Amino acid sequence: MIFHGGCVVLLLAVITFVFAADTEVDMNGTYVKVLGQSGKIRVWKGQNSSVDPNAVQIEFDEIKEKDSSGNEVGKSGNSKHSFNTFASQSFTFSSLVDVKYQNVSAKMFNFTANLPTVSSVLSTSVYIFKEDGNITVANETTYIKAGNVKFNTEIKGWNFCGSTGVNCTQGQKVEQGVYIDFVIVIKGKGSAYKARKGVSDGDEYDLGGGAGVILSKKVKYDDKDWTNMSNGFPTMTTTGGKQIFTFRFDKFNSSALYDPIVTVSGSVDGNTYGNGGFELSASSLFMFTLIILFCLLF
Repeated sequence: MIFHGGCVVLLLAVITFVFAADTEVDMNGTYVKVLGQSGKIRVWKGQNSSVDPNAVQIEFDEIKEKDSSGNEVGKSGNSKHSFNTFASQSFTFSSLVDVKYQNVSAKMFNFTANLPTVSSVLSTSVYIFKEDGNITVANETTYIKAGNVKFNTEIKGWNFCGSTGVNCTQGQKVEQGVYIDFVIVIKGKGSAYKARKGVSDGDEYDLGGGAGVILSKKVKYDDKDWTNMSNGFPTMTTTGGKQIFTFRFDKFNSSALYDPIVTVSGSVDGNTYGNGGFELSASSLFMFTLIILFCLLF
């Protein structure tokens, strides 16, 4: 498999133009378009994106606080504890700098968003790797290629229902929040299936058309050791051609950090696929950790 250096240039172009409205960039036949306030980014091969059969859309869909029975809490009143969309969120961005991530050279920038109804700050660091190497989360190791991108996000200060000074009710019922469920929706070329171990120690799924997702089962709470996610999570279901991934996070005191991976063009099962398109809802990238491995073949 041969990777073109233009992939790195393309990624930098995405970062440069992601904040502009309706901006389209052509990088050696690979097109990048930012779709205004929605924050969606589309990457495809050839001039007409609508004919790319391998286009993938990724949207960080929702985040909901749940009680011990899995029921949503904090829906009533002014202080909402659930978010069905993040398109209206405002972001603050830093400049691009050179860094080392676990001894692997990378470019990095940060962006943050506030969720005032739960007194939370969502802080994301984005890394564009300049060289090959390995990165490790707990005991899960992933091989990184130059040009890969990692989104490492932390949610801080979430005020759960039932915490001191946080009163949530539904009618006469007093609500207690013990989980946060976070949902990512991915629409790929085909239905997702479990792939064999390849580039990572995490659970690997193939989405068809050269796209895949690698799911870690580890979460870091309150800057302590990595621990296992709640029993049975993450989960994956398919509805209407979309792959729906749900991650459950236990109640934490100060922060939670998560680390999934998405690959585009170059299957996680070891086979080689064609050039894939990629569409990402940047307006919701701040939700927990996401690594996106861009491996566009030329």
